Amino acid sequence: MLKLIKYKNKSQVEEFFNQTGTLDEQWIIPNLKTKMELKKRLLEKNGFFFEDSVKRIRDLWIYIFNHEFPGYKIISTETYHIVLKKILLHYQQELQLELIDPEKKAKEINYYIPLILDESFDFNSERINDWFAEKEQRSYSLKPEIMINQVITKMFLAEQMLPYEWVTVLLKNKELDLSYYKSNKIFFDLGVEISQSEAELIYKISKHKEIIVFESDYELNRRYQYLVKPYEILNSYTLKSDKINLSETNESNRSTALSKKIRKFSNSIAECRDVVGQVKEWLRVGVSAENIQVVAPQIDSYWAVLEPLLNAEGIVFEKVQSAKIFELPTVNKLVSKLLFYQKKANPEDLERCLFTDKKKASLSFDKFKEVFSSPFLAFDELYEKLASYLAEEMRQEFPIPMSEVNLQQELNCEGFLHLIAPLLERELSSDVLEKIVGQLSQAVNQGVMLSVDFWIDWLISSIKRMEVKKEGAREGAIKVDSLLSSHTFNVDYVYILGADDSFFGQQSPVNIDPLDILSLANDLGFILEHPDYNYRSYELELMTEKANKELIMSFAQSDLMGELKNPCFLWQQWAFQWQILEKECDLHKKTSWEDILSLPLKSLFSLTHANYDLNVFLKDQDASLVSDIEGITFNSLSPSSLKNFAECKFKFFAEKELDLRETDVEEIDLSPKEKGLWYHSLFEKIILNFAEISEKWNRLNTQEEKISFLKETFKEKPPQNLAKNFWDKVADRYFQVINKFIVHELELRKEFPNLVNIGCELKWSVYYDLERYCWVLEKPTKGYLLRGTIDRVLYNKNTNKFWVVDYKLGPNQSKNYDKWLKERHWQLIFYALAIEKNWIPDLKQLVHQKTYESLDSELEVELSQFWVITQWQNKKGFLCNLSSSWFLSDKKMQISKDEKEKLFIAFEKDMVSYFSEIQKRKYPAIPEKEDICQQCDWSYVCRAPHLM
Repeated sequence: MLKLIKYKNKSQVEEFFNQTGTLDEQWIIPNLKTKMELKKRLLEKNGFFFEDSVKRIRDLWIYIFNHEFPGYKIISTETYHIVLKKILLHYQQELQLELIDPEKKAKEINYYIPLILDESFDFNSERINDWFAEKEQRSYSLKPEIMINQVITKMFLAEQMLPYEWVTVLLKNKELDLSYYKSNKIFFDLGVEISQSEAELIYKISKHKEIIVFESDYELNRRYQYLVKPYEILNSYTLKSDKINLSETNESNRSTALSKKIRKFSNSIAECRDVVGQVKEWLRVGVSAENIQVVAPQIDSYWAVLEPLLNAEGIVFEKVQSAKIFELPTVNKLVSKLLFYQKKANPEDLERCLFTDKKKASLSFDKFKEVFSSPFLAFDELYEKLASYLAEEMRQEFPIPMSEVNLQQELNCEGFLHLIAPLLERELSSDVLEKIVGQLSQAVNQGVMLSVDFWIDWLISSIKRMEVKKEGAREGAIKVDSLLSSHTFNVDYVYILGADDSFFGQQSPVNIDPLDILSLANDLGFILEHPDYNYRSYELELMTEKANKELIMSFAQSDLMGELKNPCFLWQQWAFQWQILEKECDLHKKTSWEDILSLPLKSLFSLTHANYDLNVFLKDQDASLVSDIEGITFNSLSPSSLKNFAECKFKFFAEKELDLRETDVEEIDLSPKEKGLWYHSLFEKIILNFAEISEKWNRLNTQEEKISFLKETFKEKPPQNLAKNFWDKVADRYFQVINKFIVHELELRKEFPNLVNIGCELKWSVYYDLERYCWVLEKPTKGYLLRGTIDRVLYNKNTNKFWVVDYKLGPNQSKNYDKWLKERHWQLIFYALAIEKNWIPDLKQLVHQKTYESLDSELEVELSQFWVITQWQNKKGFLCNLSSSWFLSDKKMQISKDEKEKLFIAFEKDMVSYFSEIQKRKYPAIPEKEDICQQCDWSYVCRAPHLM
């Protein structure tokens, strides 16, 4: 018997549920979260709970299927995908097809499975063939697609295995017995989480059992007709006398009493604080915690911020806690080792294998990073290095020798698990091992034969999906849910956060014309689900029916990752209805955090930093309280370290006093420093052999030929830390810069024919005497050594003056002389002084060797510039009594000799003040500007007040 009950308010369904609880009755719901909530209600009402009183619909179908098809195995999604991958690769090689994504193909087959498994859908039927022939797209695209899917489906069924998505279709097409099913009265409360196949199956069950189906009668259902289509099927099977419409008896219109509000915040942190502040306000005015629900499209995205805020306020919450097995360090290490057997491992996997839980390794971590720092090492290169450095370590770490693992050997699941058992037993604790092996052995048919390579893929993808869930019902707790798992009875107060447009897009599993679906149903009688339904949007609008008294919906302009967001469709719809054209960002509700911040400093620290000494904090803020560092009487400095001191004394302290260095970070490309070193080395080689190289280069016509010539000429000089196979792919981009350098060098020599290159990478050094306060070349009793390297020095024979050049990768660090002191770009001032004050050893002899001229007069610099190697026309710095149209913005760079002297004098005064400060050796953690901390390597260990 089938009964259909329409309701307008979920409280009406709740009345039915409160009357259930006998062993003969069963309540079918859509998800695990709802099951836990209903279980809690039954325990509160009866003091006991029958396991079968509430069942997920998925569990119901599996239970029936296992009785009706005892020889078949429901396989996991991972098994489905990996077997499908094997089939697709076979057809790809045999029929020369393009590579097809197994996951995409799996969704496609699942969608068409009602057609494929329907015996009356016969391609030999004239009626069906005529239908396909009506449209070209049907004949040449849809028909072959379904036929291929049909062949693949038969392969799975021949092995008596199938994914869960096929279960309801197979059951729908079979005559059911159901004598084994104990419950005689079954309630179905599924909302829109019901397919058309499930509707047909529910009707079949109603021939054996008493079935009561609850159907919502919300106004929004009219806008989502495809989602409520299954209920139309059930209505067609239900007698008029068995249809009960509770919505007609519901006189009170709850929706008119619902208070709806929208809020907008600048960022997600402010949004989370408002959620907590609003919940606190509801609780303060007497709202019961059980009548408050916090919902987000994906609550875990906000949980890192939301959970500590709720805990700080002492708000009790009820949420499903889940953790991925893959996040365990030992499991992560296991996956890295499996990748070694697949010959797909990289240096990061090797690092996990050696350092995850190892107390002592034969190779230090610093040495390891030096040898294996490149993320672009191919596996063969990595394995070759392992043989040289870590042969013994690898023998110890891998209980199964790699030579004994044949990736092409075909095994069943039991054989594969037996093969890798030594590795699993070594890496996993007994409880984790039992959980993983238990789930895996149930997820696949033992008759499936796959290569070891495929089995490893299957094992890795299975492990990455496994998770542990912790369900917990707590007294006096608010409900915290994700939107798609919030299928509960009505609550009075609901707060929806994260209502932006990133979650509510259309999601179609297949590419099929909706008109073809309609034609299949009307003309042929075969039903497919509409592919363009938006279940997520429906669930969002449904929250307006689940809330009784107040519903707040908010979005943040930027999420926790800083990505910009727009409001979702419903937020915008409400804003339009209320004629809100431009909404300003709201201020979040007050929480205890604001109260804590207003406390006296001592009380504040006792709450926020219980284990932190307040005196240390005060010392960090007050430079006069910082004690001197003794025992260091001398130090070496560079222009960059002086700039660090000016910007942040703690950064200078970390790098110069403590001699700390940042850890290498693997990047997709070379670091700016590594790029600069490589470019500089090639520039120097080209300059030294310019006549020979430029002559060969000029003979070539196209840019491609010139770049090929340069690659061949410097093939022995690839950048360090780049694997050869990766360098071959990106080399052209690097050599385009080299090609432009040659063009620029030809133009330079043509414009200034008497310009002589004195040298590249010229070293300079000088001491600053702290007793006499002057520059000296001899080491003083007390002072600082300053040293550096000039990228290039040239000599103009026409004027007998010098040029100093510093190459830059980009224009950001290229400034004219008028900004050097203000923005602390001291580099070129040091270089100019190094020439004029003769800080470069044997500079005059070097000039004589290059020009055969003697320098009797004082040395003078007429050009000191940054040259940007990606934009050679971009030159910034100064020109002293040197004018040429070759320099763009020539007037902005012009400086007289007197102005240059004043620049040098002002610079030396600045240096004296910094040397005096450095001499005190007091390094409070107070940066000049807080924004520099965002790029600082030491911000995580720094005690600057704004970082606490």
